[in-house]
Amino acid sequence: EKNAAGGDAERAKALTELLVTVAAGLAGKSPHMMSASLLALARMLYSFRANSALVRFYAELYETVLTLLNHKAQEVVRATIVFIKVALSTLPLEVVRPLLPQLVPPMLTWCNNKHSHLKYQVRYLMERLVKRFGMHEMTEVTPE
Repeated sequence: EKNAAGGDAERAKALTELLVTVAAGLAGKSPHMMSASLLALARMLYSFRANSALVRFYAELYETVLTLLNHKAQEVVRATIVFIKVALSTLPLEVVRPLLPQLVPPMLTWCNNKHSHLKYQVRYLMERLVKRFGMHEMTEVTPE
């Protein structure tokens, strides 16, 4: 039993190191590098969603990724929205709820964008948020 617990701790530590290495790509200079890192992190979040030892790391990563909604490159914002979709379906409500005020206003600025695919993704995300958190809670964090 001790070996199993030790093995799980070692595995969680190794996964955290891998996630930190991939997350380093978020500081990349090109939008292509940043979006590729975001998509890889989204895939890893989905793949290792059952590992409860990584929830705290995912919560911190989610908070960091929210700042990328204000990025000027559409490619980065699109990858950020993909990451947010995955995070909303995998992270517990207690992790996502406090960050709603940081998520909703910058996301809504992309609704005025000329690219219809990005508008559709934001609309889909807003529908998912309303289903998950309720209309009352979403109106509190949504600007006029």
